[in-house]
Amino acid sequence: MTRKLYSPFVLMLVGLSASFAQVNNQTSVYLRPGTNVHVLGAFNNSTAGSVFTMDNQSLLYVGGDMNNNGTFTMENDASLLRGDVTADAGSGTFYVKRQGTSSLAYNYWGTPVAASGSVPGNPSYRYDEALSTQDPNDDNNPNPDPGWFAYNGNMTPGDGYAGWSANLATFTDNEVNNGNVNAPMNISVFNPTPAPGVPGTPFNLVGNPYPSGLNCSQLVLDNTGIHGSLYFWVDDATQGSGYSAADYAIWNFFGTIPNTANANGSPVPNGIIKTGQGFLVRNGNTGPSQLQFRNGQRVANTASNAFFRANAEESKLWLSLNGTGVEFFSQILVGATEDATSGEDLLYDAIRLPANTGVSLSATQGQSNYGILAFPPPALEEVIPLNVFVGENGTFTFRADEMIGFQDLDVYLNDIDPIHGSSTLLGEGTEVNINLTSGHYENRFYLNFTPNLTVGVDENEDIRIRTWAFGDQLTVQLSQNLEGNSTLELLDMSGRLVLSESKLNFSNNKASVSVKGISVGNYIVRVVNKDQVLSQKVFMR
Repeated sequence: MTRKLYSPFVLMLVGLSASFAQVNNQTSVYLRPGTNVHVLGAFNNSTAGSVFTMDNQSLLYVGGDMNNNGTFTMENDASLLRGDVTADAGSGTFYVKRQGTSSLAYNYWGTPVAASGSVPGNPSYRYDEALSTQDPNDDNNPNPDPGWFAYNGNMTPGDGYAGWSANLATFTDNEVNNGNVNAPMNISVFNPTPAPGVPGTPFNLVGNPYPSGLNCSQLVLDNTGIHGSLYFWVDDATQGSGYSAADYAIWNFFGTIPNTANANGSPVPNGIIKTGQGFLVRNGNTGPSQLQFRNGQRVANTASNAFFRANAEESKLWLSLNGTGVEFFSQILVGATEDATSGEDLLYDAIRLPANTGVSLSATQGQSNYGILAFPPPALEEVIPLNVFVGENGTFTFRADEMIGFQDLDVYLNDIDPIHGSSTLLGEGTEVNINLTSGHYENRFYLNFTPNLTVGVDENEDIRIRTWAFGDQLTVQLSQNLEGNSTLELLDMSGRLVLSESKLNFSNNKASVSVKGISVGNYIVRVVNKDQVLSQKVFMR
């Protein structure tokens, strides 16, 4: 039996869900915001006078074939979901809308219709990954990236484009994209220290090809070999004058970070790629030659994605560096999860793209800088060097914006500057102010993660010791005070004494000594007191 929508008036479904076996519309139908309509079989907008309008945040699911001979309009954030094996036909017109930025700025676009005409905005561009370089200077600050080309032709479904525009864009055609869409992918080896002028980048610009949202997680899982971090361009409110690759917000399975502090009111990525949205994905060294988009990846534009997996063994720190102005903000996400390894993880580690002109903060592992970095829960300690860039002289603030799951870990922000150095135990909201001159700082700031000394320890239990080393400093922290004088001894693994510091000066149960000239390797730290001897293994970097 076919259920038909016949009406002499506009049908209004207010905050309701409705299900139909099939739909044959010969009139005007309007879905109010928040309305969900499920059609298990075919959908037929059957005559030239048939009008079907989906308002903001409404959803239509069509499990069967779809035929449009009339007018089908999707307002911003409306979603059309489809069954896995479905076909389209008809001579009518689709209008699919996407809200761009609120003022003139660049947007990344992908087309949800088969033949969209030109890229929204003027000027507009396409991107050739094979001609682009990985040189961080090739981001228009100061040099243009050779991969960008002026372009105003038809958009290919699955490819990504850039356009200078504002407000609402409308994609119009007699066919919306459905089913399998494959976007070509460039394969290049990522180079953390690229030579200038060498063409080829693994960061591919692609676009959501559907009139619905895409689930980030499912897209990554369906494309074996790509890195699981997706990069979303959001202009930093300088409207292009401060163009930089650091304007990308990042999503992956460990979490998300924004590009700037509430730039243009833009939200942090929530795991959903919206209709008409272009984005960057990093291909693996032996990754796929095509990125596969599938109906099974489609979700509602307004759906949230719980990528924060329930895992008691995860600890996450969102740390930012802040100056004055929207372009003087950079945030990283660093933490521990049992799913991570000590190397680069496809799903949990996100490379930081080239530095902003205001400030840039990244976590360093090996030769690479990361916006998101995960590591296994440390048995003793994990020291994460920070790479800091500031574009002008001034006072800058490190801020622990958010901390999750630090019941069993302490994390310190350490500044090893010989004059202004400090070590600060971080809690959510902790701020550390520092005066910096413009330039790069690669060996000054560190994060130190260590098992918490106080969890599960009675005041009557033995004193516990924690040690860590970075730069030329060795730090010792105790769970409670030691009475009387103490001596620090450093022994190599053969038992040979390589350093002795008498009358160790503890302040707030913590003391530091110089280990300048000590070779890299494993050592034993001993604190000798009249009452007891405390010891722990430490690794000198």
